[in-house]
Amino acid sequence: MSIKAKLLLSLALLREFHNKVEYYKSVVKRNVHIYKGYKMQSSDSGKVRAIEREIAGLENIYRQLDNISIFLEYIILRLETLITANNVTVSIAMMRDVVKVLKNNTSKTIPILTTLVDRLDELTRTLVSETQSSFQSKNVVNTASLEAKKIVEEAKKVAGVQQ
Repeated sequence: MSIKAKLLLSLALLREFHNKVEYYKSVVKRNVHIYKGYKMQSSDSGKVRAIEREIAGLENIYRQLDNISIFLEYIILRLETLITANNVTVSIAMMRDVVKVLKNNTSKTIPILTTLVDRLDELTRTLVSETQSSFQSKNVVNTASLEAKKIVEEAKKVAGVQQ
């Protein structure tokens, strides 16, 4: 499989990841609504406090998922542009940085997302090793990393995602 084909596969995996995040956002939102209904029906103060804690936890997960969703939207748009422009080295460097951010921000939310991140990580490692195997491209990849880091940092700021 060519490097560009692997980049397109990475992009497809990012889109799948984004779709899963959107799905889980809807699930969490629905659960918050259900728990708020339970809270309204409950007259036991102990139950109400427990439900409020559960709602707070779910709202926190929703915020994390929303931040990841915004981050992914930004990254997907930039990656599509880079791939279309045939800027392979910056695309690969950006994917490497994106995987790091996703690992740090999704491992604590929903376990199934970790599987997708692992697939992206494996694919990205393959891309990096294939690109760096040629002696001439080592300096190009290092230069591209700086540009990729700027893109990822900008996306993190926009989305409010942590490293």
